[in-house]
Amino acid sequence: MDARQECIDTMRELFRQFMSVLIQERTKLEQHCIYLDPRITFNEIDRYFFSGCACCYFQIAIDIFTDLRYNENEWTI
Repeated sequence: MDARQECIDTMRELFRQFMSVLIQERTKLEQHCIYLDPRITFNEIDRYFFSGCACCYFQIAIDIFTDLRYNENEWTI
């Protein structure tokens, strides 16, 4: 497996974990009138975007400010 594929696999796993948290929290969020847009997309760029980088992105829609910065404590198993 090449380095790009390993990076893409890591990003897919991160997105899977992110989505599993959102699904679990959906009811809690809706109790606070925060509704998730069901059209959450994950897109991969099928080649190196620029020198040696594998790229993908996902988008979510929210109506209020939410701090989405990565917090390692929330992802440790």
